[in-house]
Amino acid sequence: KGHPKLGLWYPKASPFDLVAYSDSDYGGASQDCKSTTRGSQFLGRRLISWQCKKQTIVATLTTEAEYVAAASCCAQVLWIPNQLLDYG
Repeated sequence: KGHPKLGLWYPKASPFDLVAYSDSDYGGASQDCKSTTRGSQFLGRRLISWQCKKQTIVATLTTEAEYVAAASCCAQVLWIPNQLLDYG
């Protein structure tokens, strides 16, 4: 299965700047009290990765939820260069 003719195209002249954004919604009022982490990573102007998931811990403060989201985003940013090296 899959689509072997589909893919991403990055021209050599395009900027190679990796930019990442993260955010969280504090889940203190929700039933399970877990916050939601969102993040997106761009290579130049092109979106290359995004995530949206419930945090695995229960944050007691909005600041704590934001730190968890930032840490998740940093992990993703550290993973991306390894993937790019694998692709050549």
